[in-house]
Amino acid sequence: MDEKIYGYAGKILRVDLSTGEITEESIKKYAPKYIGGRAMGARIYWDEIMPEVDPLSAENKLIFLSGPLTGTGAMGGGRSSLVTKAAKGYPKKTYYHSTSGNPFGAEMKYAGYDVLIIQGIAKKPSYLWINDGNVEICDASAQWGMLVESAREEYKKLHGERAQVALIGPAGENRVVHAGISTEFGSGFSQGGVGAVMGSKNLKAIVVRGTGGLNVADPKAFMKVMRDKIDWLSTKEGETKMIDGKPYTGRKLKGFSVFGGKEWTHIAADKGEIDVRRRSCLGCAMNCRISVKTHDDSLRVGSTECVASVFYALEEASYYNPSFDTEKLNGLIAHRMSALCEDLGLDNIYPFNMNPWFTSRFGPSPFCQGILTKENTGLLLDEYGSEAFGTDYLNALAYRRGWGELVAEGDEKAVEYILSHEEFGPDREAVKKAYDEWYPRRGDFNGVDFHSVFRYMDTPDYNLRVLVGQTDVKRAKDYEPSYHECPSKELIEKWVGNTKFMEPHYWGPEVAQAAIAHEAMALEPDALGLCCYLTGVYPYMQANGALPGLQMPSIENAPEHPSSGEEYWNAVMGTSITQEDLNKQYQMARNIEAAIFAREATPGKNRENYEYVDWVYETVRDSKGVLSIPREEYEATLSEYFRLRGWDQNGIPTRETLHYYDLDDVADDLAARGVLKEESGAK
Repeated sequence: MDEKIYGYAGKILRVDLSTGEITEESIKKYAPKYIGGRAMGARIYWDEIMPEVDPLSAENKLIFLSGPLTGTGAMGGGRSSLVTKAAKGYPKKTYYHSTSGNPFGAEMKYAGYDVLIIQGIAKKPSYLWINDGNVEICDASAQWGMLVESAREEYKKLHGERAQVALIGPAGENRVVHAGISTEFGSGFSQGGVGAVMGSKNLKAIVVRGTGGLNVADPKAFMKVMRDKIDWLSTKEGETKMIDGKPYTGRKLKGFSVFGGKEWTHIAADKGEIDVRRRSCLGCAMNCRISVKTHDDSLRVGSTECVASVFYALEEASYYNPSFDTEKLNGLIAHRMSALCEDLGLDNIYPFNMNPWFTSRFGPSPFCQGILTKENTGLLLDEYGSEAFGTDYLNALAYRRGWGELVAEGDEKAVEYILSHEEFGPDREAVKKAYDEWYPRRGDFNGVDFHSVFRYMDTPDYNLRVLVGQTDVKRAKDYEPSYHECPSKELIEKWVGNTKFMEPHYWGPEVAQAAIAHEAMALEPDALGLCCYLTGVYPYMQANGALPGLQMPSIENAPEHPSSGEEYWNAVMGTSITQEDLNKQYQMARNIEAAIFAREATPGKNRENYEYVDWVYETVRDSKGVLSIPREEYEATLSEYFRLRGWDQNGIPTRETLHYYDLDDVADDLAARGVLKEESGAK
């Protein structure tokens, strides 16, 4: 086997659960041309998962990947990726990428593997035990049916406390498309129905223990990048430091809660119901996660982050449902429901926060309208907000009981059912619009989790949505007090290329240009294995201005790129490439993703995957009553985006563009399928 190379452990591990065959391949088959994480994952998906593959079949694969910075000690370098064909999506299923911030990906590298590919279906419940290059498929009959945390404790008893465990709960075992894969409390690969994919393979868990190391070409340069980041984060308000040879005076952002108010954890702590403390992911000093503990130790210690921190929350209920009696909620109930959701193996974001049934930004939800009732759902809806309701509802989802069976294969199934059943009342047509609000695209690949569209660019229209959509950041300050503070226009222009795209209601080429620049910025952390909160996923909000007390760089001291990817890459790899070189690799990965969507789309209808349902164009308005996404202007900007991308007007990369990125084999495949029209386009 090849020797280790800088930044990588050196090997791909492949496990076929159907045959029991376990093989290894050199990472040099893909690296360094395809940077790890999401970029490499997209290429492997293209090579190995064909359009006709069903997500729950033996032919679908779970592709776990680390980035070249994962596990190196890089600030924020604790993330890993998962690529698969999503179990969730309507009417077709397609490529899905998810990330998780925890030690699992690093442990996989320490055990000798950058990539783990799992295929096939085990004949009985099984788990995978990876121990420093020794790999076994083991019997999981004793753990099958267990809740997540109980099963995790069992595996740690079997293989040691330092072993890292990625596993599913009953929801994944029952192939519920709202199931995730937990990697530790409050963290995991959550959206896209990835837990259902793992459950379909009769795979309960992946247990990993590694004691190996990673090679960094220039440790001294690497540590300098780390020191600069730590200095920046630790600078107090009003304090001035020299960072990378430039003076920097600390300035704190006001920070925010997702819904513009106090998160339930702080409300509960203020009431004395729980104890909270800040904590970080592997290799990070951000302390953006919150550890929760009850005074009487009646609940296990848990971490809340992102949506988990607003799970079943006071501000969540009042934000979406202004008439709701928030006195019914308290911090202990919120934590119990978060813990139960985790234990059942459900995606934390779906049950109460972002779904078509209980939440809406454009009007009363079906629940608030009385379309969903205790009588027609079997849920304790007259007790919404109570622990009894939450427990009953979450168990219904995980075990496919009643309402849970109705939505187990996707919310679109429930919409169809409600529309055809009179017991849901004369206003039941409203559920279609409620569904469209969270899954607003036309085309083949709707029905995938909203949060993934909003945050990680896992679906093809992400960038234009983030930059120009009413429900996303550009318009957010019309109704979200949390987004009022952002960097200077000089800094935004430095990172994104222009500020014209930020003007309210402006549509034009600058919007498309900013979208393309933003794609590279957002792909960088997903590829390198860095946390998006520490990098440029929200470039015009600043590199993680989302969290309380963090620093905002000025134009004078800001890095050339918010991730510091160029500096990190050169220090780890011993190269001297530029950020432009890295950006080309990220854009290459984006073209592979676009080719995947085009290959899997209905012939001639790929453009529809970037377009909205009609009512979005016609009715979504800002606080002043102005249309936020006028159809003609959006369509013109979309066409300009395709042109600048070097794609045809259906959003399919041209042969010239694919050749530019050294993807001629991808072009040949698309041409052989009749997808690629042989015409030139800009790069």
